[in-house]
Amino acid sequence: MRKDNIEKKDSQSENISFPWLTLDSAVKIIQEASKYGGPSFKKEIFAGFNSRGAKGTGSPTCGAFIRRTGSMRDLGLLKTREDKLELTDLAHQILYPSSKEEKEKAVTCAFLSPKLFQELYHSINKNTPLERGGLVNRVIREYKISSKRAAKLISCFLNSAEFAGLLEYGDKDESLIILKEVTNKYHMTQISEKKEEKVERKKVVGETKVERKIEKEEKTREVLERGKKEWSITINKKNIEGKYVPYRKNIMEMTTEEMLDYFFEPVSSLKKKVESK
Repeated sequence: MRKDNIEKKDSQSENISFPWLTLDSAVKIIQEASKYGGPSFKKEIFAGFNSRGAKGTGSPTCGAFIRRTGSMRDLGLLKTREDKLELTDLAHQILYPSSKEEKEKAVTCAFLSPKLFQELYHSINKNTPLERGGLVNRVIREYKISSKRAAKLISCFLNSAEFAGLLEYGDKDESLIILKEVTNKYHMTQISEKKEEKVERKKVVGETKVERKIEKEEKTREVLERGKKEWSITINKKNIEGKYVPYRKNIMEMTTEEMLDYFFEPVSSLKKKVESK
């Protein structure tokens, strides 16, 4: 296999995202963090808990903290607001449920929040014995990831499914796994609402970027058009021999579009546009 093919494959596998923290560990962490008040927390609060929810030492910049908080975001339990972390509505439903049923539904929703967990769950035959090794091999084959990452993925997936009450092990052999069918529509409603919120947020961000770009161009036009008449710049223009040579041009002789091109586009792009001038 060629080296560039190997690098391409590794690059694709790195894009596969999944929680590295099991759902039960994530819930333990938010339970401990909630003792410190809320709804927003300094990152140092979460950095002080390990994957078992026990108090420890940690830094908001260390890799373990970044993986933990990333996993909790994937599970729909945590969101970032400015420089702080905030528990989501789903996390509050798990911590402070109005009933046992509401908590069970919220935990199910958290388990199915990660896209990869949702894909795996819906693609596996329910109430049918499965082997852990077979699931690992399937993930390696379908998602093109390493055996180590695949084993970690399946381990987190199965442990989280068990915590959500959607998994049973075989009577004689723990390698035999039986996944149960979700009996409520709650998680799909929650996921649909999350998707709509994400789409709306992307739309707002996109509109803001466009507005800023328009504002920047308008200000640039205004500044350039107020430029002193003696201003002149050097551009590259093709001579009769077909070579690009420096050409001095008064800035007031240029159109606004030419000036924008000069200040915001690389010389290579400018050359093509000046060629016909």
